[in-house]
Amino acid sequence: MRRLIVILGSAVLLLASVSPAMAARPIKSSGAWQQANAFSSSCETQGANTVCTDVGIDAFAFDDEFSDACVWMFTYSVGRNGQFRPISDASGCAPASSFSVAAGASSAQLSATQVQLYSCNQRTCVAGDTVTVAASWTAISGSSTYSGRATYTDGSCTYRQSWSGASSQASASFSVGTTDYVGDGFILREDFTVTERCR
Repeated sequence: MRRLIVILGSAVLLLASVSPAMAARPIKSSGAWQQANAFSSSCETQGANTVCTDVGIDAFAFDDEFSDACVWMFTYSVGRNGQFRPISDASGCAPASSFSVAAGASSAQLSATQVQLYSCNQRTCVAGDTVTVAASWTAISGSSTYSGRATYTDGSCTYRQSWSGASSQASASFSVGTTDYVGDGFILREDFTVTERCR
């Protein structure tokens, strides 16, 4: 009987030594954050005023979790004396049908996406037109790159992160509804890895 107790005790010690090692197996995940924006501005003289319209598109994507596109339009006038007067504004966001940034932030593409526009003031927002937006970006110079690492602990778990990214100034061609625009843009892509190990 004593021999059996000794054997059972050894087995318990063995299991105790194996379990933490099994629990310590690291969990590793990776992904990418992608972003691009485009901007165009045009002005014309109307009598004593200069009337300008600024139009922009912003697109974002995070792995397979979400991909969004936003558009905004703002029209205003500037008088000869420099007086500024807003005329109209509209903006909206919607899930993008498809958006991606190439490795090294060399280019980006937003496929045709329908966005509901709203005009808002301090009190309320009024629904406007639903427009189709699309955009294409091409880097106009070499990209700027960066990278980093970080480690932090939360309770019994240790997390290690590493990331590397690239961003570029770009030329942008985009459309909002039936109007085409050519303007300036910006592209960014960041790839990351996270490793989790718990005791």
